[in-house]
Amino acid sequence: MRYRYSKEEILKKLDDTFTKYGELSKSELRKYCNNGRGICCSSDIIVQRFGSLDNAAKQINKKFKDITKWRWSKEKIIKSLIKFYNENNEQIFKSDLQKSDKLCDRATLFAYFNSWEEVENECNFKFSYSKYNKNWTKKEIIDNIKRYIQLNGVIKKIDLFLLHEKNIIPAYQNIIRIFGSIDNLAKDGNIEFQKTYRITKWTKEKVILRINDVYRKYGNLSISQLLNLPRSEICDRAVIFRFFDSWRDVEINTDIKFIKIKYKFGCHEKKILDIIEKHDNIQIERQYRVGRRLIDGYDKENNIAYEIDESHHKYYSVQDFLREQEIKSRLGCVFIRINDKEFLEKLGQKTLEDCRIEN
Repeated sequence: MRYRYSKEEILKKLDDTFTKYGELSKSELRKYCNNGRGICCSSDIIVQRFGSLDNAAKQINKKFKDITKWRWSKEKIIKSLIKFYNENNEQIFKSDLQKSDKLCDRATLFAYFNSWEEVENECNFKFSYSKYNKNWTKKEIIDNIKRYIQLNGVIKKIDLFLLHEKNIIPAYQNIIRIFGSIDNLAKDGNIEFQKTYRITKWTKEKVILRINDVYRKYGNLSISQLLNLPRSEICDRAVIFRFFDSWRDVEINTDIKFIKIKYKFGCHEKKILDIIEKHDNIQIERQYRVGRRLIDGYDKENNIAYEIDESHHKYYSVQDFLREQEIKSRLGCVFIRINDKEFLEKLGQKTLEDCRIEN
């Protein structure tokens, strides 16, 4: 088998790496091998050629750093904390445990200590407090919250996060630590938090009850109309299908029947617009675009928009009104709505003008 690098080349590169970076652990060497810093080949190839990393290091009279001696003990943690405290002008923050390489992390710290107070007692110093983590008193927190209520009238529990960001009160978890709970804070400070909508923990019985309540309130609805209701009134589709297999299953369990909307557009539109064109001797452009909207018909010469209200329009009265206002504001036109069934029924009995609704 032919290798890309000879043993001599690998040993020379390995020696150069030790010279450049000093004492190395095996994990550090693997990191340098894999990202191309120093060694010309991967650590797996070194093991393949020499049997182990130790064998390769032995041939150049080097030894890997024993990282087991850096494993933390209670005494080493205390010693490192005191040293860090003295090196930084007798100041140390709790956040330094996450930031500094000279200290252990919080998980290791609390494997040997039960609380921050125990650490302070063992090391004989006090942790410093930043502007976001100062030593708050109950009176100071209550006074700041009451001052906020005087300015804003009310306060919600979620506002406590906003107040902490502005450094008016401590963090939410610190309030819990000081008072025991938010309810205790409200009781001690005589503070009334404004109630907000609470998310319902849905069960099958609650879903059935809520759907029945909605149908008593609004009457018959289609599936899309039901799902478009506010979340405070009805759950979403995912929750419904957590308890039911299909919409038919919903109907069986709730004793209601969904309205089926037939989306059949334009069946009378062409016929009615043709009649108007012939009667008024005008030309109507069909499906005229106004921005992102479409009009059934538009008479450019007289600036009149025609909209044929077929059966499906009764389900979209609000959307149609907003759409009409947008078109009128863009074109400054007269907007005429025509009910297709009434138009065709009355056409033989009345004049054409009696069948139009002008806006």
